[in-house]
Amino acid sequence: MPRFVILRHELPGPQRGGVHFDFMLEHDGILLTWALKEEPIVGRELHADRLANHRTVYLDYEGPVSNNRGSVSRWDSGKYELMGAKLDLNVPTEMVVRLHGQRLIGTARLWPTDVEFQRWRFIVSVCVSAEDVRCGSVEASRPENCPSGNS
Repeated sequence: MPRFVILRHELPGPQRGGVHFDFMLEHDGILLTWALKEEPIVGRELHADRLANHRTVYLDYEGPVSNNRGSVSRWDSGKYELMGAKLDLNVPTEMVVRLHGQRLIGTARLWPTDVEFQRWRFIVSVCVSAEDVRCGSVEASRPENCPSGNS
């Protein structure tokens, strides 16, 4: 199963944007990466900016980022399952992944909101338990269909 990580990224100085969270999915030897403007709290829909792919070293890395780009610390990590259609980076569309993390256990949805596929929305719904079949399909991953609460 591929891995994911969410890094708390502190940027130097207030002019650089303060803090955001990097959501990274391991895929074909790279990390697909989005910057979340806020901490990913269950049920809260967030704005997410698509960033350049990152090296997989960030799956395990914490510390300073090169070129004076701040520092990162692990907020969550674990494994994920892609739900629904195979991921096609040439045709960005809604992605639904089942997260098996230390903090987040449930489904995360990402979908583009612009034609350049740079601006996205992100939301996590948490299942009652790992065995909850209601969270085992793309349709069930929508917040209105997936029960919330921590596993």
